[in-house]
Amino acid sequence: MENKFQNMKKLFITLLVLFSVSTSAQNHYLGAQAGMNFSSLYVHSRDANAGFIETFSIGLTYDYKMKNGILLGSGLLYERKGFQNEFYTIGVGFNEAFGSPGSKVNYNYLEIPLKAGYQIGKKWTGYFYLGMVPAYLLDANYKREEQTGPFDAATEVKYDITDEINRFELSGLIELGSAYNFNKKWTLFINASYLLGLTAIDKESESPHYKNHRFNISLGVKYALKSE
Repeated sequence: MENKFQNMKKLFITLLVLFSVSTSAQNHYLGAQAGMNFSSLYVHSRDANAGFIETFSIGLTYDYKMKNGILLGSGLLYERKGFQNEFYTIGVGFNEAFGSPGSKVNYNYLEIPLKAGYQIGKKWTGYFYLGMVPAYLLDANYKREEQTGPFDAATEVKYDITDEINRFELSGLIELGSAYNFNKKWTLFINASYLLGLTAIDKESESPHYKNHRFNISLGVKYALKSE
């Protein structure tokens, strides 16, 4: 029994030492960022064309940096995606937006990016990330101009299409960025990313090719919980 206790004690001390060495070999960063999106639909149909709209994203970031330059990242982001209609299909709700020239569709998501990458540099750094982004749909709507009579002025009408959109979305992510370290605690960063949906937007099985995609430019600041 005493030998087992001694072995367990040695194992515990070994693990504690390894954990301490590992912990001292990386930084933990919490940050906040805000950015502009250029969002549209990714479609396979030749007779379909969706235009880009300008939207935004904002949220919190987390980065785990190791001594060898390897990065792990996550966060909690609010992101608006969507598109401007430039093509025609028939239907109601989600598809009806496609038949309304000038209509705009908005999707509001809560996202938790899961990504890994690499960083180079000291004071000025450059980095890249590759990852997956699971997202939960908060709500969806589209707006279009409608005219009630031949002599009436057109007014903007907003429709809720949340129930016709899949609540879960999974996307692939590629991100490039640069950062400036003011000191051991504070870092200013800017990045550009591209997000492509891997799952269909709407629940209709007839249109699995409708997926979100967007370009984003964001600016943010990070605070090191543990510095080198």
